[in-house]
Amino acid sequence: MVETNESRQHLMLMQQAMVFALLIFVVIAVAATGAIASGASRGPSGVSTGMNQIDVSLTESAIQAPSAARGGEITFHVTNNGTSDHEMLVLQTDMPAGMIPLTEGGEPPMPVTSGADRVAEDTSVGETGGDPLVPGEQRSFTLDLAPGHYVLICNIAGHYANGMHRAFTVL
Repeated sequence: MVETNESRQHLMLMQQAMVFALLIFVVIAVAATGAIASGASRGPSGVSTGMNQIDVSLTESAIQAPSAARGGEITFHVTNNGTSDHEMLVLQTDMPAGMIPLTEGGEPPMPVTSGADRVAEDTSVGETGGDPLVPGEQRSFTLDLAPGHYVLICNIAGHYANGMHRAFTVL
């Protein structure tokens, strides 16, 4: 069989269509798994639309959570999926998530060893509380949040500056 330019183009289009279909399948499967695991559905843009049950994953350089939820009672289910201790605070602020000034004030759950490496907690409306979460630990807490802009952070010394923050809007 002689391979023509047209048949090569047809073969390439078929391969691209198969890859695209596989990608769509994977995206749908991952999205469905996240909604089922949290007990709530997520609407466009990661907004929690169900029972205001918010799953939060803490790792060494990120806080993974939906970007928004409906106002009222919101339960945060926080899991430390990292390899070091973490905590989570909910700050009510108009500042962008990564632009909150660092300070040396306050008592961190871990010793501060150098300079300004925490965020002031005066705008905190709630947190995981107690000792920091050890790797693998899960803790839940419920807050009654009014519509507005919030930021989820880990405020252990140096963690916020390393990227452990997430903008969170209450609608």
